[in-house]
Amino acid sequence: MSKFFSKFCVENIMLIFFMCFPVLRALVFSKISGGPYFMIAMLVMMIVYVFFKHDHRKHGYFDIIILYLVIFFLFLIKFVYDESVDVWLERDYGVSYALLMGGVFAYAVIRLQKNVESMIFGLKVAAFILAIYYAYMSLEPIQVGYWTYTQFGHIRHSPSHMSWSYGVLLVISIFAIYVVDENKIFMIVPIIIGFIGILLYGSRGTIMSFIIGLLVVVLFYEKKKITGKKAFWLTVIVSLALFFTSSTGLELLQNILDEYNLRSRFITSVINAMGGETFENESTGRLRIWTHALDMINEQPFGYGVFGQRNSIYNLGIKWGYAHEFFLDILLEFGVVFGMVLIILFIRMILKFFSKVTNSHERIVFIVFLTVSCELLVSGSFWIHYGIWSLMALYVNHFKNNWQVTPEDKTLKKTEA
Repeated sequence: MSKFFSKFCVENIMLIFFMCFPVLRALVFSKISGGPYFMIAMLVMMIVYVFFKHDHRKHGYFDIIILYLVIFFLFLIKFVYDESVDVWLERDYGVSYALLMGGVFAYAVIRLQKNVESMIFGLKVAAFILAIYYAYMSLEPIQVGYWTYTQFGHIRHSPSHMSWSYGVLLVISIFAIYVVDENKIFMIVPIIIGFIGILLYGSRGTIMSFIIGLLVVVLFYEKKKITGKKAFWLTVIVSLALFFTSSTGLELLQNILDEYNLRSRFITSVINAMGGETFENESTGRLRIWTHALDMINEQPFGYGVFGQRNSIYNLGIKWGYAHEFFLDILLEFGVVFGMVLIILFIRMILKFFSKVTNSHERIVFIVFLTVSCELLVSGSFWIHYGIWSLMALYVNHFKNNWQVTPEDKTLKKTEA
């Protein structure tokens, strides 16, 4: 036990605090007046403390300050010169919501981790805490058949829960470190349980993210060419994905679920689509958003600025205001030219990381955050989600050579940018 507690340092305490936001927000800070803001204030104080704790003569972390200054001025310029977006300061899923979700703070939290071994320890601790919380949450639909949650000020009852499913995706992605990186095969049990939960109560985007994560592990976890073993697992994953998205596979799953009086939103929607339902009906409004977003880009290719697209999408009846697609949001806010530059740089960042980074610990952590970031391909906003900011921080940590080598990881290799 003492050995376990000796592993804690201020950096991974900050990481655990950040990753456990869903638990802290729901069970602690939401019970206190102004509690969510206090939670963010505590995180900021941790970030500031760790920032000044580090030796800046040896490791430069001033990119953190530069990034947040750029973000601050982007918002300041937009909200000063465009009064029409002021409603998004307090509107649901607006600026205050993005602040309280804390997604953008992921860059500082991950950037300030002292080494990858310490970071993995913090992620594992957070994953077990989150696993207990999400298991507790799942008791409601198991007992009464639906989830109860508040959205846009209204209490809703739903057979699915997208936020829960993406939280479980994070947990099983971190648990995969035990299986993939440490060969602890028994940990595949909670991963399977979590996947079944996602299949029953999650969104199609979660399933997509999970499959992409599996493919990335097979293709990029080891920095080797496609071997026979790798080709075998790649074939298995693709075959299973194809089978369980075919009418036969889906009907088989649905028949099994029917025996236990269960329904899967993912399976039902795909079966409906195969039965003739249009994508527009099954996409819960996404086709309408994406078509409108493309029209907006054609009308104003130089971009609308941060949150500049929100009112137009909101007026479609989509209260979230964002495009539910990472690349479209980038193009809408930053314009075609600068937006394409950002997208190309982001894709190049991912490819360069996998081509240059040889350390398996760094690669598996990068894959974890890349997996959960895939949500942004069909949902969410990069101003809210922590995934993209975490990937950026992991990239900078490697190529600025800020990871500190520890006795537990003497094989850590650093590659100059």
